[in-house]
Amino acid sequence: MTDSADLAPPAAPRLAATIRGFVVRAARPAAFLAVGVILVLSLVPGGMRPHTGATGNLEHAVAYALTALVAGIAWRGVLGWRGPVAFTILAGLLEVAQIFVPGRSAGVDNWAASTCGAVIGIAVASALRARFGRASAAAPARRD
Repeated sequence: MTDSADLAPPAAPRLAATIRGFVVRAARPAAFLAVGVILVLSLVPGGMRPHTGATGNLEHAVAYALTALVAGIAWRGVLGWRGPVAFTILAGLLEVAQIFVPGRSAGVDNWAASTCGAVIGIAVASALRARFGRASAAAPARRD
């Protein structure tokens, strides 16, 4: 006869699943916030936008990479083709909108940097989800 403690899953996989769940739940509002920050910083007049001292293309790539990374952690659907397409469209629309913002200019190079950053962020999110995505793969089978 087996003891009920033998049937309980080990604590480590349960803890890992709890942590993964927390990270995913925290990533969802963070992804919305990150997209909001990109929207605001893309559409404010040039003099009001903070500058990091890095090149504009590097700023674009990093902002979109981090946003796509968080979005990819938050939602699996971002990891396929939808994520890169959505971020590419967003970056293109924001570049076109900057034509009408005082002190701003649109650039194909900025759009390309944003798209590349998004693809990098989604690739990293995919790798993280592949590595840490499933508790069941690490948990041993239960004995009945």
